This record gives sequence, structure tokens and C-alpha cells, in this order.
Amino acid sequence: MTGTWADFVITGVRYADDGDHVAALRRHTDDGERLSPPATVDRSAAIELIRLGYDYCTAIEREDRFHRGGDVTLVNAGDDPYLRTDDTETAADNFGELPTF
Repeated sequence: MTGTWADFVITGVRYADDGDHVAALRRHTDDGERLSPPATVDRSAAIELIRLGYDYCTAIEREDRFHRGGDVTLVNAGDDPYLRTDDTETAADNFGELPTF
């Protein structure tokens, strides 16, 4: 890993019972050299920090290394914000192929 990918890096998700919303995220900080140990945070914390200007991205672990995924953005669909790694305005959170925990 060279350089900072984002303020926070998401490496896993736990979906709520409805399957459309993430209930919790496995989140790391990024110091430019390595990711911190993971912390589990709820969806609302990530939404609030993105609204405050913090950057999020995803990463997938392969062969004992993390590989950067997509940027995480807020998409408004109806009255609700959704966390997504694509630009689709679908009323659901989307994190690509991140593992669940």
C-alpha cells in the first residue's frame, strides 16, 4: 500500500434483515502505509462522516494484502440516503463484492 486511499476503508459489511440497508461496517483508518485494525461501526456513523466531508473507499483482502476497491458515496433515492460504490440511484446500499460478517 502506497499513499492514503481514503480517510476510512471498509472491508466488510453486515446487512440488516431487509437486505437493502447495511446495519454495520467493518472500518479501518488509513495512514498511508497500512490499515488500522478494524472497528465495527453502524451505518449512520458512516453517513454522517461522509456528509462532513470524510472520504470512504472499499478494499478486498486477497493473498494477505488489501486491494483498493471503489469510492463510497451517498446516493439519495427518495427520502433516504444510501451508501454505494456505484452511481446508480437504487434504493439500497451497495458495496460490490465485499464479504459479510
